[in-house]
Amino acid sequence: KTGASAVKSSVLSILKTNFNERVFQPEFGSNIRSLLFEQMNPITVERIKTAVEEAVINHEPRVQIIGINVEAQEEQNRYLVKILFNVTSVAEPQELETYFERV
Repeated sequence: KTGASAVKSSVLSILKTNFNERVFQPEFGSNIRSLLFEQMNPITVERIKTAVEEAVINHEPRVQIIGINVEAQEEQNRYLVKILFNVTSVAEPQELETYFERV
């Protein structure tokens, strides 16, 4: 993978990795999975949005975030996370969409 697709893979990897999951890199990733078992309400949505933003800013320097949208889907027991961002090597904005669900 090169260019925007490599950056998208990297961001997805960062978001799906828990803290302390990588040896010798305890602060790598995000702690989003721990928020999945909280009540589905606007506060949890904002906490997930903040966790996404912090993880991307701290671990992916090629990304400049334009916007983050988190939508609670209570019927499916999951969150839809959409990130709109610029990549330094690509002219047009990129969008990454993923789901976080309780397992």
